[in-house]
Amino acid sequence: WLFIRAVNKKKSLIPASLFMILSLYTYHAARIVVPLLGLGLLVSYKESLRRNFKDYLFAGFIGLILLIPLVKDLAGPAGDSRVAGVVLFADPGPVNRVNEQRGEHGDFSGLEAKILHNKPVNYGLAFLENWSEHFWGEFLFLPGDEIQRNKVPETGQMFLVDILFIFVGLIAIAKASQGWGIVLWWLAIAPVAAALTFQSPHALRAHNMIVPFTIISAFGLVTILEWLRRQKKYLWVIGNLTLVILIALFFLRYEHMYWVHMAKEYPFSSQYGVKELVNYVEENEHKYNQIMVTDRYDQPYILFLFYLKYRPQDFQKEHLLTPRDMFGFSTVRDFDKYVFTSITNWDRTREEFRDALIVGTDEEIFEGTNIIKEIFGSNGYKYFQIVAN
Repeated sequence: WLFIRAVNKKKSLIPASLFMILSLYTYHAARIVVPLLGLGLLVSYKESLRRNFKDYLFAGFIGLILLIPLVKDLAGPAGDSRVAGVVLFADPGPVNRVNEQRGEHGDFSGLEAKILHNKPVNYGLAFLENWSEHFWGEFLFLPGDEIQRNKVPETGQMFLVDILFIFVGLIAIAKASQGWGIVLWWLAIAPVAAALTFQSPHALRAHNMIVPFTIISAFGLVTILEWLRRQKKYLWVIGNLTLVILIALFFLRYEHMYWVHMAKEYPFSSQYGVKELVNYVEENEHKYNQIMVTDRYDQPYILFLFYLKYRPQDFQKEHLLTPRDMFGFSTVRDFDKYVFTSITNWDRTREEFRDALIVGTDEEIFEGTNIIKEIFGSNGYKYFQIVAN
């Protein structure tokens, strides 16, 4: 918006450059989508670029200066660890498929097998499949993302009524003479970052799709309203009333599923109870040599650091990352007197962590132990049992 405003009103491009660069500091997906979006803007407004090249050059120079801290950070271990953890190449599936396909040839090491079946081809196909899945109706309008923490039950990324608005909007765009190229380009590149990872479709990493889809959907709605305005009065009234009712029903149903059903149907992903757990543990930690916490709920050390208000400089000095797992992820197993690990054998855990406060789930902790506290979520789900060992 700032870019287009600057071009049309002949204002400075520096605010546009500033906000584009700042967006790169927000999330990894932006570091792929925003440069592609910037490239699309430059191509769409190439005449302005040609006429005001010095202004563009100066705005770009300011942007490069603001990028220096981010480049230094991404060039270090943090950037490398994140890329290794989620990038598509961490998935061994396409490589295994190459070996399988070559093995089906008479000569698995022959030229034909190598040309047709190789890593660039299979990873390229995997990328295209990931990219296209973000435009499937199931992802957009029905169950949504497979990852529970990224979804609301029985709800996609958009309301079902948006199918109508998007359909009409795309038809109207096809009839329009110009001006829609950058919106369609934005829609095409928005899932690129998500498609480069092995978890796809992914609502969070493809969140940039929100903007172009909202614009297209709104344009479709406006087109329908303009058509209704040209009809007889009773059709105009019925049409507007129908649209209001449909939008209101889908909105209210979404709110109902979010506030009433989500925490009950997806208790594992909601991570309720951690704040209450930390408050209790913090009050009683002086009584124990160690605090052992189950890692049943992803990586709990992050939430403990947050709720304990643990000093970042202390944590950065003392923590150690574990070796990467099969997906390239590392975690932190301990800091201070806190230990975060799996409870696979209750008897062995009790033996290993003598004189410790042990926090686990009711599936991990056997009955008959000294359970001194249970933590329930607002959804009634029992999240934690605390044992004084």
